[in-house]
Amino acid sequence: AVVSTQSGHYGRGLTKEKDEISDVNEKLQESVLNNESGADVLKEQIESLEEKLSSLRQQNAELEEQLRRKNDELEQIQKNYSESTAELSEMKLSHEKLTESLAETKSQIDEMDTEKTQFSEEITHLKSENLRLLEKS
Repeated sequence: AVVSTQSGHYGRGLTKEKDEISDVNEKLQESVLNNESGADVLKEQIESLEEKLSSLRQQNAELEEQLRRKNDELEQIQKNYSESTAELSEMKLSHEKLTESLAETKSQIDEMDTEKTQFSEEITHLKSENLRLLEKS
């Protein structure tokens, strides 16, 4: 009787352990399924992120190309500005020389006008002197 009680006790214990093992096994299978579906979700998210990364890389390449073209434009503008500044400096120098030359020419013309006036006055004086001498004779 004692042995059968013990074996009955052990039998119930084994059933209980089998049930616990079965429950743990079911939970593990659920967990595996959840992990697999979670892994699928993560895989989809990774694929989505990789697509976004690829798109961002493409946008970055396009922006780099635009930036390179703008930089080339700015370098050309800077070159044109430098050339224009040099040309303007040459034109200013030329303008100063022409202004000096014009002032010199004006001074010469003024001097000639003064001489012309003096000659005219002298001619007028000589004409008057000639008329006076003619009238005397």
